[in-house]
Amino acid sequence: MAGTGSYRYFDDEDEDDLEEFYFSEFYMSPSLDGLEKNLLLVSEGIVPSLYSVLCTGSQSVGGMFAKEGNRVVQIGKIYRGPGWTAVTCETELKKGEYLNLAKLILTVADPSVNIVCLAARHISEYRGDDNEEENIVRALHTDSFTSCHIPRLDVPNLITGLSAAILSIAAVKGLPAAVVVNYVPVLAPDSLSLAGFKTIHQLSSVKQAGLTKPVNLSDALKSLKLFDNPSNLYI
Repeated sequence: MAGTGSYRYFDDEDEDDLEEFYFSEFYMSPSLDGLEKNLLLVSEGIVPSLYSVLCTGSQSVGGMFAKEGNRVVQIGKIYRGPGWTAVTCETELKKGEYLNLAKLILTVADPSVNIVCLAARHISEYRGDDNEEENIVRALHTDSFTSCHIPRLDVPNLITGLSAAILSIAAVKGLPAAVVVNYVPVLAPDSLSLAGFKTIHQLSSVKQAGLTKPVNLSDALKSLKLFDNPSNLYI
């Protein structure tokens, strides 16, 4: 799914390595105890990941890591609460890496779980007649995912990346899963780009999980003090 994220870090002088490098292994640390039976929220990219932090209001319980040889990079975080598990992937990966990461994420899912994936794309990528909407938010879901009242993402719009990989696996396994795509004017974590994700609170699975809907996104962002730490993943 075409979310955006921070770029992994390499030696700028080693351009050939940058072109050829792929992560061959993904893992969680520490491993989670028990499968999630209610809601698995997967956020791809900086903007969706930040929204998941705002609506879970939790400290991370683990990390998502990618490895190749002796290189290890933290690409995301894991949050958990009563009735939900949230996984973020803030790092942009290559096309061939998403499927393995998707398989890993789904190892924490019970067959009864509802899966909701969040992704963001620049508004210029949207193809449709609804460009006058304040927030263009669209969704795709598997047949077993019920009560999705978010407008459908129609062709010629395409979904790629982590969310697409998760949706594809879910469809094959008969798991209830939905991808929510928020089309934004700026792919940066501000109240305008985050506002579209409030639509996920219309989903019955999100309501039942008890995730908090931020009332004032500007205040919620200030409370995170993103700019106090220059190394923060979300800036």
